[in-house]
Amino acid sequence: MPYSTAELEKLTLTADYHTHTVFSHGTGTIEENVIEAMAKNLKSIAITDHGFRHWMIAISPADIPKMRAEVERLRKLYPIEILLGIEANLISLNGDLDLSEEQAKLFDILIFGAHFTAKPKTLKACFGWWLGNVFCRTKAQREKNTQAYIKAIRRYKPKIVVHLNHMVRVNCAELARVAAECGTLIELNAKRTIFSEEEVKDMLATNVNFVISSDAHSADRVGEFSHVKKFLANHYIPLNRIVNIKQE
Repeated sequence: MPYSTAELEKLTLTADYHTHTVFSHGTGTIEENVIEAMAKNLKSIAITDHGFRHWMIAISPADIPKMRAEVERLRKLYPIEILLGIEANLISLNGDLDLSEEQAKLFDILIFGAHFTAKPKTLKACFGWWLGNVFCRTKAQREKNTQAYIKAIRRYKPKIVVHLNHMVRVNCAELARVAAECGTLIELNAKRTIFSEEEVKDMLATNVNFVISSDAHSADRVGEFSHVKKFLANHYIPLNRIVNIKQE
């Protein structure tokens, strides 16, 4: 059964692994995100600015050393785990993300998703990936999308797949099976969690686990998950399957 209002009010986050800063599309600094995370009693926060091929709002590779230095400075000041990450973009039906395996090693955590504002890898990918999902939301396209996600998961071993079914539809059950095999979590996004009751049940039939993320683009949104609470009021997911939540 879904959770009652009283049960949902007792839920608190222990970590937020999807937040943005001024280094991409956010309005706060890394330190401001960290301070807000501490104010909300989080034990861990990840800074995951937008991937390299995001139009206009991408993180710059030249900024990575600055971000790393800032994270190291803040780790000495605040008693909270601070992770430097990136929200990479899926940019082709072949499972390509907008960073190399070597670039992925620069980060403590890798999360990824699909954004129509990310530049496809090639002109061919533009037609098969971008245009295919904008204008041809067919069952066949959904299967192509699913295989693209699966290839990316197997290749990059990301920590989290973010905002599934937003913009790009997938076969959630098939993807969840592979995510479970690879230790990849499926995000319950505090802005947009888009799963049907059937999709939730299909994912729960696998061994996949979930993670709640704020997808904060301002410091005050770090650790915020009221939308997910509404989702859990209608769709039951056992708390032991959500890795960053506890019940007071």
